Amino acid sequence: MTTTLHLPVFFSAATALVEDEAHHHLFKVKRLQTGERLRVVDGEGHARWAKITGIDKRAARLELGEAAPANEPELAVEIFVAAAKPDRIAWLVEKVTEIGVVAIRFIATDREARSVESSQLARLRRIAISAVEQSGRSVVPALAMAGGLREALAAAGETGLAVAVLDAAGAAACPVAGAAGSCGLFVGPEGGWSPAEIDLFRDRQIPSWSLGPTVLRVETAAVIAAGVRLCGGDLAR
Repeated sequence: MTTTLHLPVFFSAATALVEDEAHHHLFKVKRLQTGERLRVVDGEGHARWAKITGIDKRAARLELGEAAPANEPELAVEIFVAAAKPDRIAWLVEKVTEIGVVAIRFIATDREARSVESSQLARLRRIAISAVEQSGRSVVPALAMAGGLREALAAAGETGLAVAVLDAAGAAACPVAGAAGSCGLFVGPEGGWSPAEIDLFRDRQIPSWSLGPTVLRVETAAVIAAGVRLCGGDLAR
């Protein structure tokens, strides 16, 4: 299995140094050796091959070479998700990063008014980077607090993002399954969207998508929705 290392600072250079936590993980835990090859990624969709040329107690040296596979899906999926408890958000970020989501935007809803603070976003970014390295991707998802539902919808509209909302009354197939490029999925809290929020989606003519009759935790719904969408968008297959 090829090792992947997030190394944005040295990505464009001919050589690189690996220090601190990355050094410990690669050479104390994984026990990589001089002469072995790994992938380095910049977190923005680019990857290069690198060769280990020297290992010291506190640092290792890499020689960076040609481009490596990016290992990214053709479709860019963004998740707009109701903020939940910190441990559940952390699990969500890890899993949707592994399967290929490019952005995770937390929203405050009528039935779950939590917010995600900057310190928590910093921790979540570290989790996302670890998931990128584990899965072999090259994009670290963007992480942000998008405000309330109206603000999130406005932001999606400004970028022309094709969006759908998860709702029990929706269609079995993702209504943006045929769209190319990118799409956004709105995932509400466990208590569901409020009547006012449902009216807002309808007023904006945003199509709805159902993951079935069972009641899912918000993080479970987000992972399933992203995975199904990236695999074709039809839960009925």
